[in-house]
Amino acid sequence: MGNRERGTAQVKSALMRSWRLPVWLAAVALFAAALALAAVRARQARALREVAGFYWVYDDGSGPYTSAVQHAADISMLCPTWLTLKDSQGTVEVAKDTRLEAFAKEKGIRLVPLIACFSRKLQHDLLNSPESRTRLVNRIDEILDGYQYCQGVNLDLENLDHADRTVYGQFLAELAAKLKPKGYLITIDVPAKTRDDTSSDWSGAFDYAEINKYCDLIMLMTYDEHESHSGPGPISSVGFVEKCLKYATGIIPKEKLLLGIPFYGYDWGPNGKCKCLWYNATAQFIKDNKIPLMWDATAKAPWFTYTDKNGDQRTAWFENKGSIAAKLKVGKRYDVGGICIWSLGDEDPGIWDAIHDFRKR
Repeated sequence: MGNRERGTAQVKSALMRSWRLPVWLAAVALFAAALALAAVRARQARALREVAGFYWVYDDGSGPYTSAVQHAADISMLCPTWLTLKDSQGTVEVAKDTRLEAFAKEKGIRLVPLIACFSRKLQHDLLNSPESRTRLVNRIDEILDGYQYCQGVNLDLENLDHADRTVYGQFLAELAAKLKPKGYLITIDVPAKTRDDTSSDWSGAFDYAEINKYCDLIMLMTYDEHESHSGPGPISSVGFVEKCLKYATGIIPKEKLLLGIPFYGYDWGPNGKCKCLWYNATAQFIKDNKIPLMWDATAKAPWFTYTDKNGDQRTAWFENKGSIAAKLKVGKRYDVGGICIWSLGDEDPGIWDAIHDFRKR
């Protein structure tokens, strides 16, 4: 009998014995039994892997909210895109959704708002100013305190200058010093890589070892293996995932790593540029136009080609339940702490069975 079974048996035994005792002793026994049951459930919850859903706020918010409601039992954290870094002085545009706050609280799902910025110059100027860093740290702290229900922050600061590697680490240290005493989580989105190229324009600023010192969960963006600059190809092949996890787990404790899972695809035209695809519209387009769907056995990903209304040949790759299940198997083999999903809403509904199974260790 495992620990969970023994714990449950002890609870049942205490409940069965309680009827023989005086009233006050029975009350004590029942209270102890309730505590024991709570402890069993807490152990069971800890045994599950993390599922963090990036919650991209649409105009009406319906897509991600519907997905979150339908799959609340398999989501442990929500990261809504509520915060935007607006300037190098540390000004932050703030949004909130009381409906989502209430829902997350009711379901016991941690709510960790995402702060985003993609401007290289803005971030460079901010990070290299001690005053601006302090202002941003204080502002994030103030914002988190202002939410009715919130457990931390998710940092989605992308397109950093590789020269800002050291000052980014300083910012993380300063943010941790402010937030950790209050019990707030610091989670961070990092580019996936297979080696530490400090001169890389995309990943050079992200020092995994330094980031690991200050962040509680590290979201590995194992997607966009192919995009506009690369030409057609899988969004996230299993080989790419394997190489990135092999490198990351050599530096970051596996329990802190969340494997990035894409819920989208790309459609490339003859000029090499691509547009984003969402599952429902893609599946309907394939069906309506009777397009043969192909499967790349090496990448473990679906793709198709078609001729558009202008007579141009186009190639599209996307993600479905088969491709995501294949990546989850790799994540399970590396025993990572969980997954992070970009982003909730409009996904292949069949993927949730695989996610449910993935959560179990």
